[in-house]
Amino acid sequence: MKLKVRVLSMLLAVIMTASLLPLTLFALDGTSAKSTDAMDSITAELGEYVKGESKSYDDGYIGIPVEITVLYDGEITVKDGYGIDATPVVIYVVNTAIERIGTESDVEIVRSMLERGFIVIVFDYLNSEKAVSPDLDWSVQKLRTGVTNGTYLSELSGLDTGNYCNNMVVPAGYNIEFNLVFFELDKHGSDGTFDKIVEIWNNDFRGVKGDTLIKWTNADGSRKATQSAFDGSAPVWYDENGNANADGEYIKVKHTRAERIEDCVKADGSPIDLSLYMHVVFPTSPENDVPVMVLSNSSEHLALGTQTADRPHFSGFLFNGYAAAVFDHGYTPMARNDHYGYFDGNHPEVGSVTGDNTTYSVHFYNEVKINTAAMRFLRYLSASEHERYSFKDTAIGVFGNSKGGWATGLGAEHPESFSERRIVPGYNGESRYEAGKTETVGFIDGGEPQPWTEYDGVTLDSGADFVYMGCGGGVEQITENHAPMFISCPTQDSSYYSTVNQFVNVCRNLDIPAVWFEINMGHTIASGPDLRYGVDTYDALFTFANYYLKDDAVKVIYSHRDDEYSGMPTNAPVTVKFSGPVSASEIEKITLKDALGTVVSGTWSSQYGGTEWTLTTPTLSGDTVYTLTVPEGIKGDNGKGMEGEHLLTFVTGYESASSVSSVKTENGTYFYFNVPADTKVFNKTLDVYKLRLNVTNDAVNKLEVFPLSGFNASSPDSATVGERITSVAVSGAGYYDIDVSEHVKAGAFAAFLVKQVSAAGSRVNNSSMLEDSLGTVTVYSGVSYTFAKAPDGKNALRINSVSPDTTSYVNDPFIKNPANLIYDTKIVKNGNLTADDLGRTFKISFKVYDTVSRVITVKMNSLTNISLKFADYESYYFNCITKANEWTDVEFTYTVYEPKYEEERGKVSQAVYITAPMNGSDPDPIYISDLKSTEILTDVTFGGAELLLGTTEQREDPLITPYGTIPSIYEDADEYPVILFDKNGKVL
Repeated sequence: MKLKVRVLSMLLAVIMTASLLPLTLFALDGTSAKSTDAMDSITAELGEYVKGESKSYDDGYIGIPVEITVLYDGEITVKDGYGIDATPVVIYVVNTAIERIGTESDVEIVRSMLERGFIVIVFDYLNSEKAVSPDLDWSVQKLRTGVTNGTYLSELSGLDTGNYCNNMVVPAGYNIEFNLVFFELDKHGSDGTFDKIVEIWNNDFRGVKGDTLIKWTNADGSRKATQSAFDGSAPVWYDENGNANADGEYIKVKHTRAERIEDCVKADGSPIDLSLYMHVVFPTSPENDVPVMVLSNSSEHLALGTQTADRPHFSGFLFNGYAAAVFDHGYTPMARNDHYGYFDGNHPEVGSVTGDNTTYSVHFYNEVKINTAAMRFLRYLSASEHERYSFKDTAIGVFGNSKGGWATGLGAEHPESFSERRIVPGYNGESRYEAGKTETVGFIDGGEPQPWTEYDGVTLDSGADFVYMGCGGGVEQITENHAPMFISCPTQDSSYYSTVNQFVNVCRNLDIPAVWFEINMGHTIASGPDLRYGVDTYDALFTFANYYLKDDAVKVIYSHRDDEYSGMPTNAPVTVKFSGPVSASEIEKITLKDALGTVVSGTWSSQYGGTEWTLTTPTLSGDTVYTLTVPEGIKGDNGKGMEGEHLLTFVTGYESASSVSSVKTENGTYFYFNVPADTKVFNKTLDVYKLRLNVTNDAVNKLEVFPLSGFNASSPDSATVGERITSVAVSGAGYYDIDVSEHVKAGAFAAFLVKQVSAAGSRVNNSSMLEDSLGTVTVYSGVSYTFAKAPDGKNALRINSVSPDTTSYVNDPFIKNPANLIYDTKIVKNGNLTADDLGRTFKISFKVYDTVSRVITVKMNSLTNISLKFADYESYYFNCITKANEWTDVEFTYTVYEPKYEEERGKVSQAVYITAPMNGSDPDPIYISDLKSTEILTDVTFGGAELLLGTTEQREDPLITPYGTIPSIYEDADEYPVILFDKNGKVL
């Protein structure tokens, strides 16, 4: 029977947790006694800066009071709005329960901010013991809206309301630098960037911002060139007040014509700003160097990237002991908020625009240069001013969302070597300096070498040591030894169906430490529970990052069996996900026991760089409780032991196994058995019969299963063979279940023949040698190719160049990287796949002779189907780096699987695609040869079989046992389910 006993369950919860929780007495409001030493010092010593009276507000998240005080120099001019020159506002957070990292006094820190003309708003958490991360992160972010919209500035100090968006959070003991220049497009940008900005001005910018009035004169007062608008209207001149005036200096943007970069100006006629900026928040004089988390900004104003209500992550890293920085996206300057504001080319209703919705940005033309400069700049600050910027330069992480999520390549060992994602036609992607353009032209500085490449003779690293990609891209830049990846998959965003799955696949194939979560969110970064494991993804991000950047001890992020509370198949594997790599010798310390303490053995296998381990067991007993224990002290590869043990308790489904005999002949393997007469087990009627085959070798083949009549074990080949029941694709050792319910009866005898379809061996399935013909290969449109001898004399397909993309976006040509080169839709078979192809395994290989070193990407099933809302986590992605002037052999194993995103299998064809970046107008050719797929077939070795009796009925209740904890979904319930056991550990 099952009981629901509230008191018993609550007592069980108390017993299980009592030894883990310290005894603390709280006031009814959750706060301890008020202590305002820090705030008293600030107001006493900086009283002349305090404006108005302090006021207490409910924080709106934790439910505790926060006292807010405003300080600033009354002589400053406060600028409301989005300009980069708006007065910086610092939210200085004191009297929390987090560890203080910086050692300088609050008074001295705040004084330094005030002397620099900042407004300082102090959030005093009154020493509440609840003021800890992550709740503190969300609390501050919620209160922050009152800073951004000017509420507190108006109520407390009499300043006007408005958008004080130039605000940043700074924990007590930290300081901040605003607007540090780390990159300048005129000095360091790709050659051709100026042409692209001018092109964007004359197309998308003119189309979208056409009615904006602009001062349109040269330095000598003469008027610049004009033209009719896209609507056909002629130019009209205005005075500065917007009145039509034939002698005026102002004109509408739609009537301008930019002929050179100097013509691209702000509305007041001043030059556009070609500099990119960074805000840096850092602890003052910490005892130890600190890790750094860097936000790759996606907002048109630098501080806005840290402020979104659902993204307190930036402040969260600060409250967890990191330094943090946010750096500019490479916007087309006119699209920034301090210029004209966002626009893109995807709005044909407002004028003649290109249709390219990324024309707000020239980042893709400068992505590698900008992103790597940001990483080097932080290391340069630390090396050159280490007393001020005490950064641990081997522990710098980067995260971003959307356009900010294209910082993936920073995880590579040498990200500065990547090609830019786009190249302006007629150019080669190199910088102006590399192209020899070093002279000064007007106010535009000549090209200079890339910044911050070394300090004191030491080369500075251009990469990151940890990467979180949200709704972004750059999967082609993940190569061997890439930094650990945190990946979020928002199911309400198209990136889930077309991009994120690629990251998961390539990290799996390259064995990169990675964790990924599906979240029921839109176009944003992760918070809240994921959809598979119920993990708090916000917490998981910090757990994962802290292992790599703070050298924390390893933790279990989650462990699971699918639908573990519903009663599991008795052979379902168990997966444990760690925050860092764990060795096989440490994994052996994990135990799986039943309710009586009997240990179950199994086989462990790992993925994702040793962070994910899966236990495959023999058939477990049905209707039985098992507990997986990850013991305290298990070590990650950093040598630190895990704190506390981790338990996963589950109950198996209503399944009962009985023995099966077998005999093998040249005709196949015969399995025979007596079906149990009593199907009433576990007080349930078992009506599902499965023949479970145990394959013990790393086999690859197809099995066919046939029912038999007249079977005799002494002469098995004389039995009558019926029509095939099914075929089974075998791809590796493990257990394979075959439903034989329609072919057995309770209490009867049954026998089956299992035959492997193909003889062991390997055979060439498809081959295109590419010596003088394409064979089954297709070259993409726009790719120039010939057949020629490689430098070593071998005939091969020579990829000469790729054409600019002139079909996707009108008036906006560019060379797109990586470029699609060739594909072969017949690599598996000449035609669409059928069910019989599932499980077939191929070794796919080709040779590449490259004239430069670059990343070659190989894809099987290049995209998932967005319209059907399915993310394909099984498709194959592989990136490899070629060597200049050498042949590189590329080889991988691929097993045909069923792409669930296709409604009809008959439409499915699995093809191989090869892409690579190509450099502009002076390309370095690639030679490709010997594209081949070889089917692999092995004999199947059986380690026995068993008959499994089961039912489709599932359990209704989750589980509590002395080994486990109350499932989180029941923490707030009035009654908790309790399961009782008999003396054999079976569920009553």
